[in-house]
Amino acid sequence: MQYRNSVLSHWFVYEWIKRFKNGHTSINHEEETGCPSTSITDANIERVHDMILQNRRVTIYEVAH
Repeated sequence: MQYRNSVLSHWFVYEWIKRFKNGHTSINHEEETGCPSTSITDANIERVHDMILQNRRVTIYEVAH
């Protein structure tokens, strides 16, 4: 297996397919607990965007760290 833990599981893909068939238009999770997310900020979004522009093969693991 070439990508190992850097790819999405089949479960996530199937879950997204089910959500899109039910009318969802985004793969983002809705806030389920009512607690605000502290990691999704404009600064973090920009940092991840820059990482992807510099290396389009960056892995989810690399972005997380």
